[in-house]
Amino acid sequence: ATNSSVTIQAGDDTALLFLGGTGTSGSLVNSQGTATFDNSTVVINSDSTGAGSAVLNVGRNGNGGTSTLNVNNGSTITLTNNAASTGSESLTVGRNNTIGFMNVDASTVTSGDFVSVGRDGGTGTLSITNGGSVDNDNLTGLARIGRSGGTGTLNVTGALSQFSSNRLEIGRDGGSTGTVNVNTGGTINTTDSVQIGRDSTSSGTLNIDASGVLNAHTAIVATNTGSTGTANVSGAGAQLNLTGVFPTTGTDQDGAVILVGRNGTGTLNVNTGGVVTVAPGTPVGTGTSGGMVIGGSSSSPTGTGDGTVIVDGVGSSIVFSNVN
Repeated sequence: ATNSSVTIQAGDDTALLFLGGTGTSGSLVNSQGTATFDNSTVVINSDSTGAGSAVLNVGRNGNGGTSTLNVNNGSTITLTNNAASTGSESLTVGRNNTIGFMNVDASTVTSGDFVSVGRDGGTGTLSITNGGSVDNDNLTGLARIGRSGGTGTLNVTGALSQFSSNRLEIGRDGGSTGTVNVNTGGTINTTDSVQIGRDSTSSGTLNIDASGVLNAHTAIVATNTGSTGTANVSGAGAQLNLTGVFPTTGTDQDGAVILVGRNGTGTLNVNTGGVVTVAPGTPVGTGTSGGMVIGGSSSSPTGTGDGTVIVDGVGSSIVFSNVN
């Protein structure tokens, strides 16, 4: 679709766009699909007042097929529920043993509730380049890179390229592997937390390279027992910034914190000019003050993990501000 407008509209049902159909046998066993939107507008909308959702899948039940979605040259894709639906908006790249690629180049994608890259044994890659953006930052926004035995990769590259979410989980469930790369002026904004290696037998890797930035409130490297997580902040201009309090309203608000090896095995490497900043806001109520915990602690948080932090090279630093 070039210079076009595409609408997928469901009245009282779920609105769907699948690349690589839903077959598990017969002629669809290796199904795959390719779509390219160039300077075009795409809306996937459910007007359901029940459980109708808006869904975009790049690779779904294709049993090994490869599907690709290209969003280029100022295109926009919007997943939305206009009515009072109890459903959700979800974007998935690579699900159920398929291989999926989604490339967002100088374009915008809005998926309010869920983003999954590499799910249920699938392999997915989501790449954002040349000022493109993927927005998943509403109050329920949850992005999972490597979920339920899948392998997922998120790449955010180039000036003004951006990925936004409320929560980001890199390697979520058992047997999952997630990798996130942000560099060359790319930015990831996470309102709440980023978890790198969340569950037992999961593995997560975060690479913030030269001129890449990740902003969040909390970073947890290896969350639960049996998880493995590695965060690398490397190169001039590479930044991991943990700031403020969360939630931003309510009677109890925690200060920003980084936990390295909470219950699993976690490593934080800061080198060749990379910078980690921990700047909690003033806690409210029973909220904690924020700071850094390396390995499990008997106080806050309770954990049994192993943590390693290495700071190496000229200009490499971890900076604490307003930390108790």
